[in-house]
Amino acid sequence: MIQVNLIPGAKKSRGGGFSFSLPKLGGGGEGGGPDLWVLGAVAAWIGALFYIWTAYSGVTSNLEELQVREEAAVADSTRFFEQSSRIATLRARRDSINDRIAIIQEIDQGRYIWSHVMDELARALPDFTWLEAVTASSPEPNPTIEIEGNAGNQFSVSLFLQQLEASPFFEQVELISSDVAPVGSGENAQRVQNFFVEVVYRQPPFEILESVPLFDDGPGTAVNPLTSGAVADTATGGI
Repeated sequence: MIQVNLIPGAKKSRGGGFSFSLPKLGGGGEGGGPDLWVLGAVAAWIGALFYIWTAYSGVTSNLEELQVREEAAVADSTRFFEQSSRIATLRARRDSINDRIAIIQEIDQGRYIWSHVMDELARALPDFTWLEAVTASSPEPNPTIEIEGNAGNQFSVSLFLQQLEASPFFEQVELISSDVAPVGSGENAQRVQNFFVEVVYRQPPFEILESVPLFDDGPGTAVNPLTSGAVADTATGGI
């Protein structure tokens, strides 16, 4: 049987068993000073426990802070996703509106082509000159226009070509044919100059166009000075 002797200085039991005693806090001498090794070990254990408790508290605090940050990040992500969805919807609407505006502008761009063409042809016609046919041989927005007409003489045809070239709405003016042909019959027949001309319509710069409002004049209506070949539109900004 094993016996433990907890009383310092007590004798061992007769049974000769193993005995164990707690360490002394006093020194080895009779003066009984404190045992530095024991105190150091106790201090080390206390320090270790304090460090473990501090580290655990820090980890717990960091974990709570990370949880708060995670919740905030999830909330921000949800909010940003909703905003991103709204922005994507608005951009889709904007693109759709821009496409419609482009179609409208394309249609509106050719709305005044023939009014300009007829007005410029009337301006360019000299005296004793008249037109027989005006046709387009190519599609808009820059059609090639074929002009057939008669003039009293070759000088009138030359003047007509010069005035067509001076127009801001025409380019590539070319005389295809010009010959003398009789008009009428019998004693009243007259010999006139028959001509065939091709021109290409072009869109003039905005600054040479005069814009006229559809309704009453307003303070925001701007009218630019024009040259003799300029034409006034029937709608503000139209061409």
